[in-house]
Amino acid sequence: MVTITNTSSTPTVAFFLRADVRRGNADGSEQTGDNQVLPIVWSGNDITLWPGESEKLTATYSASDLQGATPVVSLSGWNVSRFDVPVGQG
Repeated sequence: MVTITNTSSTPTVAFFLRADVRRGNADGSEQTGDNQVLPIVWSGNDITLWPGESEKLTATYSASDLQGATPVVSLSGWNVSRFDVPVGQG
């Protein structure tokens, strides 16, 4: 489960946020190449959040699809630059 929060201090809406699970390294960085974990089912995606608003998303996938890698969640949106968060960290 991932909780996504729009922490903007200005009245900026985060449009069409998309989360992906990727194969990562122990330091929290993504592995190079084709690192997206597939197949995966999300409880929701392409969400829009107003400042201060949060939404919890659940991802269901087979742990074997990580191929021994550390899971990393990448988040991007229409007006949000992509960034990665190692699973288990804020």
